[in-house]
Amino acid sequence: MSCGNDQGASERAYYDFSCYATPFKETKEQTRVGFLLLDNFTMIALASAVEPLRMANQLSGEELYSWHMISENGEQVRASDGLCFTPDASISHAPDVDILIVAGGVNITRSYRPKQISWIQAQARRGIVIGGICTGPYALAHAGLLDDHECSAHWECIAALQERYPKVRCNNRLFTIDQKRMTSSGAIRRWICSCTWCHYSTAPSFPVPFQTCLSATVSAVNLTSSVFRCVSYTTTASLSRNW
Repeated sequence: MSCGNDQGASERAYYDFSCYATPFKETKEQTRVGFLLLDNFTMIALASAVEPLRMANQLSGEELYSWHMISENGEQVRASDGLCFTPDASISHAPDVDILIVAGGVNITRSYRPKQISWIQAQARRGIVIGGICTGPYALAHAGLLDDHECSAHWECIAALQERYPKVRCNNRLFTIDQKRMTSSGAIRRWICSCTWCHYSTAPSFPVPFQTCLSATVSAVNLTSSVFRCVSYTTTASLSRNW
C-alpha cells in the first residue's frame, strides 16, 4: 500500500497519517538503521532522517533505534556542501541493519558505483526495508528495487527517473511508503516521513502524543523557513544594490 499527500494539498495533510500501513514490526527490540552515503549527499536530508530517531530515543527513555553511517570503502564522504563525513563502516564491514536508507544529493547519476548498487541489492534480498532520501530513490531505481512500486523523489531527478526507469510509478507526493520501500521528495518531507514510521513502529513505547511532536516540529520548520526567507531577501537586496 502506498499513500502520500500531493504537495498542493492543505497544511492539514501534514498531520493526517491514518492511511499509512507501514511495514515495520511492533517489537521491543532495537531497530537498526543504516545510511549509505553517496558522493555529494545532502547534509540536510541526512539530518532530517536521523533526528527523529534521536528524538524517539530521548522521548521514550529507551534506545529504540541505533543508526550507522556507511560508505563504499569506509573512507570519508564529501557532502554537497563541501563538508567531509566520516562513516562508521564500509559496505564490506557494515553491521546487519533492519532498515537501509540511501542518501543521495547533487549529480546523482555520477554519485553511485556498481559495487554500491550490488550491495544495496544484496540488502534487499535479505528482506529488509529499503529507503531513499533526496535523490537516493534514483539509485534504488537503478538497482531495480522500485519496479512496480510507487515512488516519491526530489524534483531535480524525478523526471529523469521516470524516463529512464518506466517501471517505477513516480508521483508528486511528499513521501511514499509502498510495501518495504520508502521514498521522499525532500529534506523536510523526509523528517515527517521519519516521524511517521517512528511513531507507528514504536507507538506502545512512545510517551508523547505524535501530533504534539509533529506540531512543534512544523512550527520550528516554519520559523527556520522564515529565517531563510529573510536571508534570501537581504542577499538579493544587497546584490541588486551592487549591480
